[in-house]
Amino acid sequence: MPRSASSIRHIVRNLKLEYEGCSLEDIIRDRKIILLYIDDLEVYGAYGKFDIHFGNGVSISKQFIFINSKLDYYKRSCVLAHELGHAILHPDINTIDQNYKPVIADCKIEMQAEIFASKFLLDDDSTLEYINLGVTNINQAKEQNVDMIVACMHWGTEYRTTANSEQKDLANFLFENGVDVILGNHPHVLEPMEKKTITLQDGTTKEVFVVYALGNFTADQRDEITRDSAILNLTITKNSDSKISIDKVNYVPIYMYKNTNVSTHKFKILDIEKTIKDYEEGTNTSINSTVYNNLKKQLEKIKSILGDEIN
Repeated sequence: MPRSASSIRHIVRNLKLEYEGCSLEDIIRDRKIILLYIDDLEVYGAYGKFDIHFGNGVSISKQFIFINSKLDYYKRSCVLAHELGHAILHPDINTIDQNYKPVIADCKIEMQAEIFASKFLLDDDSTLEYINLGVTNINQAKEQNVDMIVACMHWGTEYRTTANSEQKDLANFLFENGVDVILGNHPHVLEPMEKKTITLQDGTTKEVFVVYALGNFTADQRDEITRDSAILNLTITKNSDSKISIDKVNYVPIYMYKNTNVSTHKFKILDIEKTIKDYEEGTNTSINSTVYNNLKKQLEKIKSILGDEIN
């Protein structure tokens, strides 16, 4: 069922009023959802609805939330809120099923669960406190007379290859308050990069750069798009008048290759363009034609997201 951000915010607001002062675990159990902590769970968490059969044709449907028991408190809170979002917004799905492919088929469902979790965990006062802390950190950096301020942001929607409106608004806010370069991550996939010139409140201008997400550097997630990444290169110049400029931005497309034909050292990070070139010249025999064709496809996908190098 389609859910807008505003409707999810309304659902969360009513839920927090109903369960004021209760923990996530209390809410989950009060709603008769079975919560299981599992040591060897391959993911952070999952949600599913299953039929339990008792014989004689008797069965009941129960909702389950599975949580990796090795998560720390903060990560566990985020995952609990995300899976509770699924239980409330999408009660009939089953994310633990190996056929569930959120990147391809159910991206909107994962986005909605992310919105639910963020609205549940961050109220308006917490958000304001977080923003004020960010401005304080930027001002502390300015006091050190630094040449450039780089912010590394944990943001965005998992498995989405475009920046959302909150990322864009926050990027502009950071730039206006003194940040020069933003390196983003969290979505497990690549998101676009952008260099632009902005005008500050005092009328001066400056160059800024953001890459919204660089994807996984190393990972073994199921979907191909989570194996794409890039090594970012920034050429930054300090001129004689001490003005800083971002002269060039390029990147090395990389791919997390998994060789299932060997028992050890299965994973290797490939420089995609170099591997393709070496294969075409006959100097790389470690990959076959199937891998070669897949690398060409992944290279095209990476370039479609990040775009061309920036001069």
